[in-house]
Amino acid sequence: MMKNTEWGAIAYLSKSIYGQGSNEVWINPADNFTTGCAGDSFNSSPTSGCLRKYNTPNGQKASTTGNIYGVYDMSGGACEYTASYINNGHNNLTEHGKSAFSSHIKYIDIYKAGSVDSDKNNYNSTIYNKGDAIYETSNDHIGIGSWYSDFSFTPKQERPWFRRGGDYTNGNAAGVFAFYDESGAAISYFGFRPTLFVGPEL
Repeated sequence: MMKNTEWGAIAYLSKSIYGQGSNEVWINPADNFTTGCAGDSFNSSPTSGCLRKYNTPNGQKASTTGNIYGVYDMSGGACEYTASYINNGHNNLTEHGKSAFSSHIKYIDIYKAGSVDSDKNNYNSTIYNKGDAIYETSNDHIGIGSWYSDFSFTPKQERPWFRRGGDYTNGNAAGVFAFYDESGAAISYFGFRPTLFVGPEL
């Protein structure tokens, strides 16, 4: 399961010379969660099924590289849980995310809770985590505070888990820099991204 720093690595690469540079990665607006889809604009309204497939000119704009070799569905589609949480001791850490919560530290990103478990205090604590495209790419703990006017909602209290990217209905507020708070419960329009580690001792 992808964690925030892995999501962040892809998000940053999407803004580099190896990605789309200053262009925003287009949303996947397909209401049936078909992967690799796009509409006719970066913030397309929801579409009935896949309007522009991954290998069409507009479809490739929904890839982090702007071509078929990039990562798709980083904006829109299904909002994605990451193996990342605010360590506030809430029951939902184990009620809904026990397997991730008990994972080896190298497979999960853990964030310190603020002195008071609130979205603002927890957001300020995320400054200690680097490379995750959270504090580094946002200016507010709640609302439309991330780069490209993406959502920024910091986990807190009964919603200690992170989710990223936004879903197909979120329009302009979805994006590779969007982050949200969530309980960890299974919801029909949420998903997650499997990650394969290759190398010695992984």
